[in-house]
Amino acid sequence: MARAIAALTGVVLLSITGVLLHLWLNRPTERPRRAAPRPLMSTERDGSLYDMGFKYDQLERRLMDSERRAERLAADVAKLQQVQTEMSQRLAEQDSELRLYREGLMAPFQLAPEENSTNSAAPGVAPGITDNPSGGG
Repeated sequence: MARAIAALTGVVLLSITGVLLHLWLNRPTERPRRAAPRPLMSTERDGSLYDMGFKYDQLERRLMDSERRAERLAADVAKLQQVQTEMSQRLAEQDSELRLYREGLMAPFQLAPEENSTNSAAPGVAPGITDNPSGGG
């Protein structure tokens, strides 16, 4: 029985040596390539199943669109502020011109303070106009 155990031990050792020698001689020369990652799947609220890469691309596109839109709106706001300041300046200029025109139009109708106190024309009647058609007073 001892001989049988010794023989089987030898056979096991030889087989292990043979397997290790086979693995050593036939080892791969380059590193094994990583397998392509399987897509991560996501379940939506409505029960549909989506690839996370697709969902990521979709969200990235939406973010880029919203950033472009925000830049365009910021540029529009800057232009509108510039237009608003220009229009405010024009309004101030036109307001001052209107004041000058009003003062110029009202100047002939305004009397000096001493003339106003001596002339007792009725209210609503322009100064210098009398009831007397001959012009005398």
